[in-house]
Amino acid sequence: MLAKKSSRYEVLNLNIPTESSISEMDQAEMDEFIDNMRLILSVLGHKVLEPAIGNTQGKKDSIFILQDRSGVKAKGKLTSDGFAILKGSIIEKNVASSLTKSILNKRQILIKKGIIDQNFQFTQDYVFTSPSLAAAIVVGYSINGKIAWKDRNGISLKEKEIKE
Repeated sequence: MLAKKSSRYEVLNLNIPTESSISEMDQAEMDEFIDNMRLILSVLGHKVLEPAIGNTQGKKDSIFILQDRSGVKAKGKLTSDGFAILKGSIIEKNVASSLTKSILNKRQILIKKGIIDQNFQFTQDYVFTSPSLAAAIVVGYSINGKIAWKDRNGISLKEKEIKE
């Protein structure tokens, strides 16, 4: 269940386990076991039990927006693994003929998996390896994500990085 909630991997198990009634002491041991597994899997490079997008605890300045005249409006934020587009973000329906085949394929896979629905809206938060890849998925053409993504004050991701 934790692996499914993390949204990092596709879980193919169709069975939903029932919660067993166990003693408080056994529950504490199970919680410790899960914590140990998180640590071991993370050290091995598999963040199966960790959420894909960490909680920013209400920091509005950590949210970036990409908006254009065609109605595209996407929100995203930096994560430890790259750049995440947030659930509810809307992407451009049409893509430029110059869009690379790899980005076009990625977009089609996201639609096929239901991560982007028939209304071209993200159904869940999704992490990309870079802000530019995330921006290209949103607008349908190659774009510099560090310039395109801006915070609520209009400051680009690149400008924010220079300030820090």
